[in-house]
Amino acid sequence: MNLRRDTTAKIEIAAKMYDSMNHLKKNVVGQYAKAIFAIQKEINKVAGEVSAGQVCEKCKGGCCKDGVEDAIEIEELLYAMFAMTEEERKKVYEVVNAEHEPGKCSLADKDGCVLPKYARPIPCKAFHCNSIPGGGDIMGNQGKELKKAYAHYVKMVDAMEV
Repeated sequence: MNLRRDTTAKIEIAAKMYDSMNHLKKNVVGQYAKAIFAIQKEINKVAGEVSAGQVCEKCKGGCCKDGVEDAIEIEELLYAMFAMTEEERKKVYEVVNAEHEPGKCSLADKDGCVLPKYARPIPCKAFHCNSIPGGGDIMGNQGKELKKAYAHYVKMVDAMEV
């Protein structure tokens, strides 16, 4: 299966899971997702302090290539659903289903990733860029905390049989 179709399928499954949840389940899952969002905001802050955006713009998304898209889990797209508005979700579907250059992530358009920064999957945040000062360790302790929070989140989602 090519990456675009695989990502489309994962997004559709995550959307169906999200839409099928009752209010209580959405609240429970949302509480776990909030912990992930908070850690990701800290990572974005660190990235901003080292001007990562300028380096990323020049690089044109090297870390978004090499199969990282294939490593994205359905649960990660599910928690992204909690952060996005209906309009943002529509934009994601449009971009994923558009034509892409070979090797380009199907979640990116001409302006970059369509997922909100704080809702991007862990493989997209766990980069180690040697072009960014301190980029080899940009995840640092936040990365460990993010992985820990995500592990708790996945256990909870699996236990709920969403």
